[in-house]
Amino acid sequence: MFVAIISCLMRRWGISVAPMVISFVLGRSIESSMRQALIISGGKTGYFFSSPIGNVFYILSMVILLMPFIRGTLAKRSGAMQMLKEYDEVE
Repeated sequence: MFVAIISCLMRRWGISVAPMVISFVLGRSIESSMRQALIISGGKTGYFFSSPIGNVFYILSMVILLMPFIRGTLAKRSGAMQMLKEYDEVE
């Protein structure tokens, strides 16, 4: 019932419901895998950053998460540059 209410509110606000569904489906398995990795490493979180392949995935994840902010900043810059060009053309 609670999930249905949250889902309706998310749709009303224009937020996609798919990420919430994915988190419910994959959440437990990701949590148990992370717990196993921490047990194997003796509780050291540096273990997650010791593999070069893992580091590539961490960097890609960060880029994907920050992409909306990067696009927004670039759009503002290009808009400001366009305004400056238009201002120079008027003079």
